[in-house]
Amino acid sequence: MKTARYIAAAVALAVYVGICAWIVWREGSAYRDQHKKQLATLAAGEPDLAPSGLRAGTPAPIAPVAPGSGALGTTFLAPSGKTTPGLAASSQPSDRSSRPLPRDPGGRGERVSSKERSEASASPFDPIWNQEPLRKVWDLDGYTVADDQALGAQLHALILTFNGEFTGPGLRRVIEAARPLVEKRTHHEPRLTFTVLDSDIPNTFSHVGSYIYISRKLLEMIPEEDDYLLEFAIGHEIAHLELLHMLQVLRSPSLRDVKEGTIKTIYGIILPLAYPDELEFAADAWVHRKMKEHGRSDFECLSFLRKLQTYAESHNLDGGRGKLADLVRMAPEREGAISPVENHLRAHTAAFERLHELQKIRDGKK
Repeated sequence: MKTARYIAAAVALAVYVGICAWIVWREGSAYRDQHKKQLATLAAGEPDLAPSGLRAGTPAPIAPVAPGSGALGTTFLAPSGKTTPGLAASSQPSDRSSRPLPRDPGGRGERVSSKERSEASASPFDPIWNQEPLRKVWDLDGYTVADDQALGAQLHALILTFNGEFTGPGLRRVIEAARPLVEKRTHHEPRLTFTVLDSDIPNTFSHVGSYIYISRKLLEMIPEEDDYLLEFAIGHEIAHLELLHMLQVLRSPSLRDVKEGTIKTIYGIILPLAYPDELEFAADAWVHRKMKEHGRSDFECLSFLRKLQTYAESHNLDGGRGKLADLVRMAPEREGAISPVENHLRAHTAAFERLHELQKIRDGKK
């Protein structure tokens, strides 16, 4: 019981520090300058990377993202005061996609105290963060597949506005690494959409609507011949989507009372703090099982966490749960322009703990 209280206190402190750092960071002039870039809307996306054998008109199981794509229909106010397309008000679900998504697929959601909730809500007036799509509190009880797609598209547009997209090589690597796991999915709609972010911080994360992101730095750290490393990293994010972890955390009693907007909660709390230990362990177990099913060895299934552990030890992250405030201090060359989502991988459960859990599965002890 005491251990649980200590963990809850640690999470509370992390949330408080993260939110305070985020507000300070957001007020910086360099951050404002970075956000002057408008979100481009392109009519054409990346080349079709669908696997061969699909009939004409059959949706590809993986969709590369078109830069600046998202739900269009309303405008999003950028920090420059101009408007850019990107965020749309939620649409009414169609008949074919009005079925509710499963509730609480297992495990408990992230626990956040009332003090943390008030900190998340007590933001000064800001013309960006007080726009209606960002303030909208989504109905999580009647949440449908159509809602999932609309919320995901809005969040994706926000992320691309606040985080640069990497247009160099790498997207094809990500898609090819994910391909063996795609057919293992239970929820095939919507299709997975991948984006490579131009960040020098190793990172990968996902969110509702089946969007997955990976940073340029993490791609650079993984040799092309070691595709099993990339497969595990991406598979972990596919698992979060399959197991509906973000929706589960949003539905937790402590977070569903935050009234300042669902997108703001995801962007400012869930993504920079990652998930509770048990949800991270569950995602690791899912990708480990799926990789074994298509012939990966134990060495290949555990190698990414071993590499992550080595990185953590050399960057003072061996205890896991890296804080956003520490990341801001470590990157003075960015002049405060650190996005909260860049802390996601750093905020994970310690790599050695995740590795230990998977070794127990390998050895038949779980």
